[in-house]
Amino acid sequence: MLNSWKDFPHAQVTVVKTRVEEVVRRARGKTLECGCNEGFLAKALIEKGLEVVAVDNSDYAVNASKQMFGIDVVKADIYSLPFP
Repeated sequence: MLNSWKDFPHAQVTVVKTRVEEVVRRARGKTLECGCNEGFLAKALIEKGLEVVAVDNSDYAVNASKQMFGIDVVKADIYSLPFP
């Protein structure tokens, strides 16, 4: 398991790192990330101390985010989320 989103290979790409840092800087309160993929943005938001609900409709994303970062991802389609 990776300790930080910064350990994820994509985080080494300057444009990705810059955008993630910008989103994290602007984020406030409870956050919904739709299409979280491996979960590195969700992990960055969690490291900031935010409450994050990560959603993806792929089994790969659900499993990868758990294995890489310990994040529980809700498997769902964004057009029919299982919560209000």
